[in-house]
Amino acid sequence: GFAVYRKNLESEYKQLQKQMINIFYPSFFLPVLGSIILTGILIHYLNKGIFKLKEFSNNIKTISDLGGFDHKKFDFLFVEFTQIYEELKEILYKIQKIGVDREILKTEVKILEEFIITSEAIQDWMDYITKILVRVKNIIEFYFFYSIFKEKEDLIIVYIFHRFREIKEQRSLEEKILMEIKNSVLYKEDLEIKFVYKKISEDFDILNNINHIQTIHKSIFISKPVIGGILGVGIDMSQKEDEIKKLAMESLIATMINFIGSIKAINLYTRELEYYATRDPLTDLYNQRVFWDLLNYEVERAKRHNYSFALLVIDLDNFKVLNDNYGHHFGDLFLKEFAKLLRNFFRKEDILARYGGDEFVVILPYVNNNYIEDILKRLVEKINHFYLPTQELGLAKISASVGVAIFPDNANTAKD
Repeated sequence: GFAVYRKNLESEYKQLQKQMINIFYPSFFLPVLGSIILTGILIHYLNKGIFKLKEFSNNIKTISDLGGFDHKKFDFLFVEFTQIYEELKEILYKIQKIGVDREILKTEVKILEEFIITSEAIQDWMDYITKILVRVKNIIEFYFFYSIFKEKEDLIIVYIFHRFREIKEQRSLEEKILMEIKNSVLYKEDLEIKFVYKKISEDFDILNNINHIQTIHKSIFISKPVIGGILGVGIDMSQKEDEIKKLAMESLIATMINFIGSIKAINLYTRELEYYATRDPLTDLYNQRVFWDLLNYEVERAKRHNYSFALLVIDLDNFKVLNDNYGHHFGDLFLKEFAKLLRNFFRKEDILARYGGDEFVVILPYVNNNYIEDILKRLVEKINHFYLPTQELGLAKISASVGVAIFPDNANTAKD
């Protein structure tokens, strides 16, 4: 047989549904709530790191400012983000090493554009360099700048452009620069060294400790005309880590030393041109053109002040034979030494000139017939005792003919 049991389960179903909802909803929302909390924490840490990165980015003005990034410690919570950050630090470090500040380049280009050799630069190069250094100090911090050049064979002048109100340890600074001179080819015994100070500005109170200052210097040596020099700059030892600024300064020094070296060379050429426009290059006596100017001047002066003067014409006898026997080089040496003999014999106010090859002329102011004979005797005796040793270990001697004219006894014009 069988039995049929019927029951309405709607109420039990609704009750079960309520129980399921009560169990399922909390279990559904807990993971969602956990995800929201976890995402919030992650976003918080990420935003915190991004905010710090953004703050650091806003403070970057120059390439050197990237160095501050190395010391920043950001916690991004996740290892992967931290690794990305470390890689970013490495990239910025490399950029810092190879990058160049745009502002430094722009300023350096503007400064380099000013390195044009003008008449103003040649006439007063110290003021010209001072103006340039005033601009340089705005981009590169330095304490002093110095220029060392030989002014004469036995004289070196050191020009120091500084930014101190007062230099307390002046001697220490000079000794530091002297060491560089002694280690260069400029130095030799019995060399006179002078120091000239020029103030650029008064940015620092006192220089009282030279030990913390490092010098960067470069040298230049030109063979024709013979010019040698050293340019250097004193910077803070702490700044030597900034390779970009150091390279920029070295580049600037290299340009400045060529610029100042060129000015010195032009100055030397100009002085030589001015000097040898009036002088004989071999004997260093006046040349023929200047002799005529001075002789005309002396005639007019003697007329006005009513005094007499003598003119001597000295001609070396058979000088061609000496040239043929010993060579032209020895002949030039002989003329130079003979010119020294004349210079030592006559008075400082007497005018000596080389008139041509082996001819010399001398103007003797305030000399008349009463004194000229004695002067000639002593001159001939001096010439008779003059000789030069030759390479063949012999002695080269020569005689000379001297002609004399007295103004106004023998003539009253320069030509006569």
